[in-house]
Amino acid sequence: MPDASELNKYNKYFAIQCFNDTWGILDKAEKSEEDIEMALHLSHVSFWHWLKVEDHTDENVSIGYWMLSRVYAVAKKGKTALYYGNKCLDISLKSDLPPFSKAYAYEALARAYSIKGDEEAKKEALDNANKYAAEVKEEEDRNMLLGDLKTI
Repeated sequence: MPDASELNKYNKYFAIQCFNDTWGILDKAEKSEEDIEMALHLSHVSFWHWLKVEDHTDENVSIGYWMLSRVYAVAKKGKTALYYGNKCLDISLKSDLPPFSKAYAYEALARAYSIKGDEEAKKEALDNANKYAAEVKEEEDRNMLLGDLKTI
């Protein structure tokens, strides 16, 4: 049995690896049903491993919830995407995470509302995402965020 330090390293490794593998699927132009199912599994495994990392942060948890919301939006499961988007927003606001994290929480909600067909809630979430995006100091991060918002 690995000691606590080794176990922590393994959890961090698998959290990152599964997150990156999820992105590999999300970045595909064409996704099969099997791809989407695998992305759902990978995103949950990544999140679980992050929760096991001893020094995980609220930002790690926020990102995990965001990824879950994003994958469920891609899977066209609006109710679950909204559930995880709200969890992402909740921890982002309670922990007073940086504007980048708050903007992406609202981005997740906008995607979920878009899948659900709630245009009014989608617009409100996009407005909030853009408000926080304007506060992001790093130009590269802000441009990435604004680019993602345009895809909704």
